Amino acid sequence: MKKNTLAIHRLVDRAEQLAQKLQNESHKFVLCHFDIHGGNVMVDGNNIIYIVDWDEPIMAPKERDLMFIGGGVGNVWNKLHEEVFFYKGYEETEINMTMLAYYRHERIVEDIVHSLVRIYF
Repeated sequence: MKKNTLAIHRLVDRAEQLAQKLQNESHKFVLCHFDIHGGNVMVDGNNIIYIVDWDEPIMAPKERDLMFIGGGVGNVWNKLHEEVFFYKGYEETEINMTMLAYYRHERIVEDIVHSLVRIYF
């Protein structure tokens, strides 16, 4: 982990910069799943979609959940055609790219912290 210290510091610094940029903006909050990666979306034999694992729903800007699309989390929804498919079904909406970047940075930092806790405690 020590060899990645500089990269981790850059991630944390960038997350803080993005948070400061967003701090004075107003944002519409919606119900978010909190962890809506591909492993929490199920499709049955009739192509009905189910979203499972609603352990920690939160009210947040939609970008909190949309960060998973094209974000490389869970090794799904990372290919351009998957992202295009998703947004076609999502319908037209304006995405705040700064907020999307913030949530992706926050998630990576959170995952690093969880990894460190497992290693050291």
